[in-house]
Amino acid sequence: MQIRFRKIQAAGNDYVYISNFDRRILNKSELAKILSDRHFGVGGDGVVFVEDSPTFDGKMVMFNADGTEGNMCGNAIRAVAKILSENGRITGDLAVIDTKSGPKEVRILKRDPFVAKVDMGHVSFSGADLPVNFKGDCTEIPFTNRGRKRIFSAVSTGNFHAVTTVNSVAGLDLSKMKKAILSSGFFQGDVNVEVCEILSESAVKVRVFERGTGETLACGTGATAAVAALRRRNLLFSKTVDVYMKGGKLQVEEDGGRFFLTGEAEDVFEGTAYAEVVYDK
Repeated sequence: MQIRFRKIQAAGNDYVYISNFDRRILNKSELAKILSDRHFGVGGDGVVFVEDSPTFDGKMVMFNADGTEGNMCGNAIRAVAKILSENGRITGDLAVIDTKSGPKEVRILKRDPFVAKVDMGHVSFSGADLPVNFKGDCTEIPFTNRGRKRIFSAVSTGNFHAVTTVNSVAGLDLSKMKKAILSSGFFQGDVNVEVCEILSESAVKVRVFERGTGETLACGTGATAAVAALRRRNLLFSKTVDVYMKGGKLQVEEDGGRFFLTGEAEDVFEGTAYAEVVYDK
């Protein structure tokens, strides 16, 4: 069966986007696994279904490459805003898009190239908002990696993250760092992991290992979590921080306790994929 798609990347975070405005596709998880495969499918970090919303300008439903459903993606939501704008579903520069983490406000700054600023909202370092058996503050949690004592911050941006620092992210075995964090036993389940190299008081280099996908070139909620955690630990001081990831630069700004993520979204290609699609009759 044929299904139309668009491949869009945002700071190298590449997803397959499917317009599902009638909400008829049922086998989304299975489709995500098939289409995300970089050898036998279209290839991507996951699949995002763009849907109508009875309350907001649109809705994004996202699945990771392994078929697990994601809560929110700060990079993917900019691409969703691009699609809604080009389809005429957004007439101005401001959109509110529903996600599993709740509605997010997206402001379009430029259309060519497409640049948007996402209101990521407040973050939380409280154990009450994280998958942990601990109700206190989670800013500084000890763990051991290769015999060395380290600190990570557990933070919720809607997605769950563990943020730690190293002198240099180059050549780092990210999977082993994540394993060390999870082996601490602090988390009940899987989380995203960000490893940060501080460049200055207003710039940081970040590598990210995403739950359900592995290492990706960028992660919008991860960039937000990294800046929030490093500012909370007094390791970054500027309210506007340039975040350098493998796929490019994002900008994270804190204003009044809310965090805002700015970056581009760019079409790669579009086409027709052949896969079994189950529709709601």
